[in-house]
Amino acid sequence: MMNRILFFGFFCLLPLFSFAQVEISPMVGYQLGGSIDFWEGKFKINDQVNYGLQLAYPIREGMAVELSYTRMDTDAEFRAYRGGFEDRSFDLAVQYIQLGAVRSFGQGPAEPFVLLNAGAGWASPKVNDIDDEWRFSVMFGGGLKYWFNDQMALKFQARMMMPLYFAGGGIYGGIGTGGPSAGVSVGSTAIMVQGDFSLGLSIRLGQ
Repeated sequence: MMNRILFFGFFCLLPLFSFAQVEISPMVGYQLGGSIDFWEGKFKINDQVNYGLQLAYPIREGMAVELSYTRMDTDAEFRAYRGGFEDRSFDLAVQYIQLGAVRSFGQGPAEPFVLLNAGAGWASPKVNDIDDEWRFSVMFGGGLKYWFNDQMALKFQARMMMPLYFAGGGIYGGIGTGGPSAGVSVGSTAIMVQGDFSLGLSIRLGQ
């Protein structure tokens, strides 16, 4: 249900990017999944290819508002440190929807930039007994665009994604002995930091 609400909001914002020169950037890259140590055990999301779409709306020279979506389909594993908890592996989708600012520098074909975004990050286990985990998230990073002409550029970027914050229950509802109905679940808290490196094409529309 929450997925549908966020995607509906994402597409409702698209018309705001259609009345001026908009930059659209389909991206593909490699995302670092990250891991966290709880008192009960270690949870790890494995690194994997990710993909996404970014829309940038210029508000003044060298400054733009950016709306972005990123997804990684991977697998995760929990390795128990204590009795009463079992090892477990499952497929997982990690997604981000972010809104923020991009600051560009320079006037030549090579255009470095930095970015700062905020929004929602969530993990969706592809099993029935573990719920999705939603958290506020922040991204910061930078990169370089190389313009072949006025409409198209090659774009490289690196980003830090933080935090994905996990507390008792949530994504770990199905890890305890006897499953979620037994009431045995991870009760500690931790912060997971992720990052990615991606490459894509930036295309200017509206000229």
